[in-house]
Amino acid sequence: MVDGEHRWNYRDLRERCRRLAGALVGPAGGRPVAVLAPNTHVLLEASFGVPWAGVPLVAVNALARFVADGSWDQLTGQCLTGLNPIAPVPHYRD
Repeated sequence: MVDGEHRWNYRDLRERCRRLAGALVGPAGGRPVAVLAPNTHVLLEASFGVPWAGVPLVAVNALARFVADGSWDQLTGQCLTGLNPIAPVPHYRD
């Protein structure tokens, strides 16, 4: 897999997804996990790692433009009301 300057083989991708899944099992508590990310390795890893943790993935990359143009507060009020976010997984980050 190639994403900009980053390169991984399938074994590396599997390990990264496995680590993400293991990190999410407790905090997710069976709830869907939303990932706000562009089409990069982050979203690819979430596409495998989140379901591997036994929870549904809600990919919201199409909404990323709202963050960039300053409409996040409006978007949050209209579309994301009632979501109970979990903390980011710090030991998973690059």
